[in-house]
Amino acid sequence: YDKAIEISPSEANFYVNRGNLKMSINDYSGALQDLNKALYFNPADTLAYLNRSYVKSFFKDKQGALDDLNMAIEINSHYALAYFDRGNLKKEIIDLPGALEDYNKTIELNSQFTNAYFGIALIKTDLNELQTALQNYDKVLSINPHYSIAYNNRALIKVSLKDFGGALQDYN
Repeated sequence: YDKAIEISPSEANFYVNRGNLKMSINDYSGALQDLNKALYFNPADTLAYLNRSYVKSFFKDKQGALDDLNMAIEINSHYALAYFDRGNLKKEIIDLPGALEDYNKTIELNSQFTNAYFGIALIKTDLNELQTALQNYDKVLSINPHYSIAYNNRALIKVSLKDFGGALQDYN
């Protein structure tokens, strides 16, 4: 990417791509510099905001990550992944109602987004709303029957509900 940037130093996509590469080799400081540069050249680049939110989360800057996700959503209100990631961040900072709202918005935008159902199931389990958690694990598994951790988590709930036969089916 260095050569591409040398030739076209104001092309935001090159900085986003190099920032992604730097994230993949754990050079988060370099990734942050590249993503900042990408946003300097293209302040409407939703992918740059999304990826910069990952870097800021890595650096424990939760508010900065949340701000970037909010900006990505402000630019593109149909960006399901940004809602999902914001839901994850809100879950992490214990804003469970906000996380549920974002997971539900993710599903509204993409009904096959299994990880959003999974996130809801985790929260509903934490809130001891086990039937709702089960329904969400059922949805995860109807979309992706190879999602092994969903079988495990669903079985744990079934054990809590004394549905030992159902739990055994999930474990088998």
